[in-house]
Amino acid sequence: MRAIAPGKVVLAGEYAVLHGAHAVAATVNRFARVVIETTDKPWIEVRAPGYCEESVRYRATEDGLLQAATSVPAKKNFSLFERAWRACAPLSLRGALITMDTSEFVDPVKRSKLGLGSSAALCVALTAAFTFKNDKISIAQLAGRIHQDFQGGGSGVDIACAVHGGVIDFCRDRGAPPKVALPDGLHLAVLWSGKPASTAASIKALSTSLQGAGRHATLHKLCAAADTLAGCWRSGNAAELFAQHRQYGEALSEFDADQKLGIYAGGHAEMAAAANNDGLFYKPCGAGGGDVGLAIALDAKKLQSFTELAPTLGFQPLELGFGVEGVRCTREDHGG
Repeated sequence: MRAIAPGKVVLAGEYAVLHGAHAVAATVNRFARVVIETTDKPWIEVRAPGYCEESVRYRATEDGLLQAATSVPAKKNFSLFERAWRACAPLSLRGALITMDTSEFVDPVKRSKLGLGSSAALCVALTAAFTFKNDKISIAQLAGRIHQDFQGGGSGVDIACAVHGGVIDFCRDRGAPPKVALPDGLHLAVLWSGKPASTAASIKALSTSLQGAGRHATLHKLCAAADTLAGCWRSGNAAELFAQHRQYGEALSEFDADQKLGIYAGGHAEMAAAANNDGLFYKPCGAGGGDVGLAIALDAKKLQSFTELAPTLGFQPLELGFGVEGVRCTREDHGG
C-alpha cells in the first residue's frame, strides 16, 4: 500500500480561520509518503525518514491495540502514528514494515522542518493508507479528528488542503472546500526563515490573549479582512487581489501587535518592510514567528529580484509548485 499527500501554504486567513473566517490555502509539491509492506515478522516496524534515523517496533494485539516492542528514541514522538492506528484500526496488519517519509519537508542543511504542513500531510497519508478509502470527505473527517487530537486544536485547513488538493477557499465545518484559481499576472514566492515555529504553541497563546478584556477588536478586523480577501480570490482579479493582500497584511500586523503573538518575529517584519519598499507584498504564512513567508507581486521581475535579496535577510527561497493534486492511494498486488 502506498499513499502520498501534499503540504500547503496559507495564502490568506491565518488565525482568522480559527474564528469562523475564510482562509485561502494552496497545496505545494512537497509530499508525505507512506508505504506499508506486509512481512512475516511478529511486529510492526515503523521507519520515519526525515524525522528519525532509528526505527521503532510495535506489536499489534488481537483487539488492534499497539504495544511498544522497542523504546522510542529520545526526544522523538510517534504519537501521530499511534493515534492514526487507533482511529483507523487496521486489524489485518500483524507483521508489517511501515515507512513514513517526510524528508521533503525538512531543510537538508539545518535538519529543521520548513513549516509546510508536514504533520497534516502525514496524517492524511496514514489515514488513506490504513483505510484505503477513495471518499475524500471521509478521509478529511477522520484525518481531521486525528490531527486535532494530535495538535490540540487547529482549523483543519491543512488537512483539507492535503485531501482535496489545489487552491481552496476554506471555512471550518462547511464540508468540501470550493477551489479557486491562481490568476494570471499574480506571482508568488515562498521563503524559508531558517527557524521552525510551533502552530500549537501559537494557538494556545492566542487563546490566552483573547481572555483579556478588549482584545477582540483586532481579531474582528482581521476576520473581516480575511473574508474580503477570500472574496477577491474567488473573483480572480490579480490587481484587486494584490491590493487587498496589502489591506489584509495591515490587519494581520495590527492583530499581531495587539495580541503579542510574534507573528512578524523571526525576520518576517524586516522581509515585509523590504517587500513594501520594492512595491511587493510579504507576510508570514500560518503561525508565523519562523517557518515560511509568502511574497506576492504583479511584476515577475520584481519578485525575482526580491527572492535574490532574501538571503541577505536570512531567508531562502523555496522552489515550489502550487495547486498540486491531493491525497492519492494505490494498492500494490504482488500475487501471482
